[in-house]
Amino acid sequence: MKKLFSGFLALCLVLSIFTTNLISKAEDKGYKIIVTINTTKISGKNVDTLLKNGEYEKVKEINSNSLNIAKEKINEIIGDFKELSRDEFLLPFISFEATKAQIAKIKDLEFVKSIEQDTEYEVNLKPNIAKPTPRSAAHATKLIGIDDDFLKKYDGRGEVVGVIDTNFDPTHEVFKLDKDVNPSITKEDIKKLVKHKNGESKNFTEDNVYFNSKIPLAYHYINENSNLNPEKIEEGHGQHVAAVIGGSQTKIKNKYDWRGVAPNSQLLMMNCFVNEGTSSTYYIKAISDAVYLRAAAINMSLGKPKGTVRTHNEKDKSVAEIIDKATSVGTNVVIAGGNEGEYQGDISIDHPDFGTIASPGIQQSAITVASVENNEYIAKYLSFGNEKIVYYEVKDRTFESKTFDIIDCGEALEGSIPSNVNGKVALVKRGGDTFNNKIKRLEDVGAIGVIIYNNVLGSFSMSLDNSTTIPAIGISMEDGEKLKAKTPTQITISDEEELVKNPLEGRMSSFSNWGLTSDGILKPDLTAPGGHIYSAKNGSGFVEMSGTSMATPHVSGAVALVSQSLKERAEFKNLSVANRGKLIKTILMNSAKPLNDKENNVPVSPRYQGAGVVDMKSATELDFT
Repeated sequence: MKKLFSGFLALCLVLSIFTTNLISKAEDKGYKIIVTINTTKISGKNVDTLLKNGEYEKVKEINSNSLNIAKEKINEIIGDFKELSRDEFLLPFISFEATKAQIAKIKDLEFVKSIEQDTEYEVNLKPNIAKPTPRSAAHATKLIGIDDDFLKKYDGRGEVVGVIDTNFDPTHEVFKLDKDVNPSITKEDIKKLVKHKNGESKNFTEDNVYFNSKIPLAYHYINENSNLNPEKIEEGHGQHVAAVIGGSQTKIKNKYDWRGVAPNSQLLMMNCFVNEGTSSTYYIKAISDAVYLRAAAINMSLGKPKGTVRTHNEKDKSVAEIIDKATSVGTNVVIAGGNEGEYQGDISIDHPDFGTIASPGIQQSAITVASVENNEYIAKYLSFGNEKIVYYEVKDRTFESKTFDIIDCGEALEGSIPSNVNGKVALVKRGGDTFNNKIKRLEDVGAIGVIIYNNVLGSFSMSLDNSTTIPAIGISMEDGEKLKAKTPTQITISDEEELVKNPLEGRMSSFSNWGLTSDGILKPDLTAPGGHIYSAKNGSGFVEMSGTSMATPHVSGAVALVSQSLKERAEFKNLSVANRGKLIKTILMNSAKPLNDKENNVPVSPRYQGAGVVDMKSATELDFT
């Protein structure tokens, strides 16, 4: 019995040692943390007042000295640590790795405002649904009230927009200023920024960072160099976004005019992503630099869906704080609302919420953007009479460019096919059977091609096997019903590209996220074109993308234009920069044009569109008397 008891004690001792080692290892694990510092506590100076007064050099000097003092104090408590990053301007912080035990020792220091883990985010790319989409209109800016006459008054000159994104190419032809534009930021300003950053990175020099007068700052904040497209991605997300904001006028296919929203604005290209991922420290530093350079707007297309203010502010206080701080000193942070609008999730009496707005777009001070469909496409089309209809191609099933006879074949189900389809193109409604079975029946009775139209709103994709060989294309439900009403008739199918109407014009994009947030915050704030937007790609040329990421730069460009207009209006000459920034958001929301639901002829819910679609003519002519 004694031996048994002794064995039991020995086993307990071994387990105790093993468990203690596990706990010890867990406590020894290092976490990348952000320690935000209250520099007013250390210096005795009211830094926030200095910021709002625009005394940026004083702020930098106070924060730099205070961070050095804070670092020494932390060193005394936890020993030497390797500093990973810091910001000495808008949100003074020090980033380093620390264990839970070390965090516990420093969290109650008087000057420590908060300690949090560095939060990871992903770039908000295209909607998470695959669709065959035609290329977009060359002038989506018209949807927000910008035409040639408008640009003669306001074109963004004197304004700066920071673009925090991924994969840019500043050498593209659209990135240039008109010869008569005096840039707001010069190389001398970049020298001041370099000095302000105090050798934080050996590669952050004016020669590496400054690209030209159009793009005075081009920098990769993670890799710490000037290579803005290390992944060599042709269809760069950041490139597309930047050109929408500030691309200069050009011709596409020597035929269609194209331009960005504020073509004479300056752009800060700030790559804060590696493989479409980022974390807080990188874009906090980018936001701080953009504010230091007095950007009117900062464009951000990143986030996590279904954000809540409560959890966002708990987990990522520094991001919430720097967005609020940027806004408080006159820089509007414009953020994509996200692309999960078609997500339904677990909606029930117990879980009624289906708001999907992404964080950090849920931050109240930010301008959060939803997407509306573009009015027109540059696309291939078929025509009958005076009508032109966009069609969606199926790989290796293209029609010759010529005129065909077409007849209506309903859903082309077994036993329902007309007897006179031989030698003609069949118009078929989607549904009731597979695409392959429908096309096989029609090919067997002599049809020379098939046009399938959707049975719901929007576009669709067709995947065909090798059981059939005749050409097949797809069209929208609305266009199919129009064509059906004219059958039997003749159609001409063209392989040329031309401006044609988007069947979903004037409708909210199905991917665009809904508010409210789970906390009851009304988001989004504004809507802009984001469905089928044509813009620059890396290298040369243009590409179409869709998403709230494409709507957001329209609003960032709009912020720059309203800022320019306010500077030129006599009644606002004495307006402080901070108050001008707040007024811009108010103007854009109050002048927005509410969107009507075309099916029901009632306004689209503000939970979907916010205040409405941006209207630049109204925004710049709003009467304040």
